[in-house]
Amino acid sequence: MENGNGNIVEKIRKLLRLARGRGATEHEAATAMAMAQKLMLQHNIDNVEEVTETIAIRGEWNGYELDTKWRKVLVQAVAKLYNCRTLTRGDDAIQFIGKPSNVLVAMDTLAWIDEQVVALYRQGRKAFRNSPRFADQKMSKQEGRDFRLSFCEACALRIWHRVGEIIAKARNEIPEHMALVVIDQALAAADEILAGLGVGKGRKLMLRRDGFGTGAGRAAGDQIKLQHSVKGETR
Repeated sequence: MENGNGNIVEKIRKLLRLARGRGATEHEAATAMAMAQKLMLQHNIDNVEEVTETIAIRGEWNGYELDTKWRKVLVQAVAKLYNCRTLTRGDDAIQFIGKPSNVLVAMDTLAWIDEQVVALYRQGRKAFRNSPRFADQKMSKQEGRDFRLSFCEACALRIWHRVGEIIAKARNEIPEHMALVVIDQALAAADEILAGLGVGKGRKLMLRRDGFGTGAGRAAGDQIKLQHSVKGETR
């Protein structure tokens, strides 16, 4: 593999940082993520060719606010995208479990997607406040809170479903025996670590069914950049 495993992973992380950069244009961010996703998939495939044993590790604890359900959904979506499992520590730290390269990239991706959700929520809130509904009155704190929670939860849930579509597409685009190792055995190795820690499956999150921001949040979930073609076409 070109320049070794470590250099490939660092290149991916640099691309993700470029995508998060304030000075990056939308096209530059899309291209950076496209290259990062392509390198990550190829890195995992190459690793299958060179290493017969699937190895999973516990990554470092990373600070991340888990005070809202929508952020918990984002964590699980990113873990699924990179074939990882997660552990949480209180409401302010997470740990990804999986292949070393995937664990490193997962946290960078989580931060990048989180920033997009927050930015889109702020745009949606401004549009909601300026809607005809509030032409003659101000938006109440309760209405604002309802919009924020329902928007972000609907957005995060849409991201979760899109990740599922990405995984399904990956299974169709790479040889079956590689998909078995890259996806299924990677998760099995992470599950073994959790089992050794005596950690079971977490509780299913109960999300809001509807709210002022549900429709806008669902639409925003389609705008989040998760995976792009190298030409920058969005999905």
